[in-house]
Amino acid sequence: MRGVNSLIPTILIILCMAGCASVKPIPESERTFSKVIDVQGYTRDQIFDSSRRWVEANLWEAKDMIETEDRASGTIISNGIIMYPDPSGFHAMLGLHKHVLFKMKLDAQNDKFKVTFSSIRIAHHDDKGGLREEPLTYKGDLEVVKTELLSFGDGILSTITRINGPKDL
Repeated sequence: MRGVNSLIPTILIILCMAGCASVKPIPESERTFSKVIDVQGYTRDQIFDSSRRWVEANLWEAKDMIETEDRASGTIISNGIIMYPDPSGFHAMLGLHKHVLFKMKLDAQNDKFKVTFSSIRIAHHDDKGGLREEPLTYKGDLEVVKTELLSFGDGILSTITRINGPKDL
């Protein structure tokens, strides 16, 4: 009986490893999402300028934060990194500090803007102080990250109204 009890932890470890090895990344199509926000009374240029300021103040990236910007079309494409949203505190309790890397495209038009998020990855600190990237794998991670990223629209909206003043509708 003693020999069987000593095999149980080994069997559990093998089963866990086999389960982790079969986890596949979430397809890019599911890791791309967007939100349209109405901002009645504001021009494309006001939305563009205010959004650019929001990006500079709130997204951080080692290089090339703003990848492309085209004022005429109202488009800003930026790269960003945020701390992984950890509502339960579980990751912090274990000392796991994850980051979310992503691409954000903002399309400004008169009276509205659209934010689209894509190329979402999770990064962990490696032994050398760098970040090791991997695709988003778990649906639970996707939902937490999606909620956080889509909330950026509210922050951009606040910046638009703060910079340009409220509009009477």
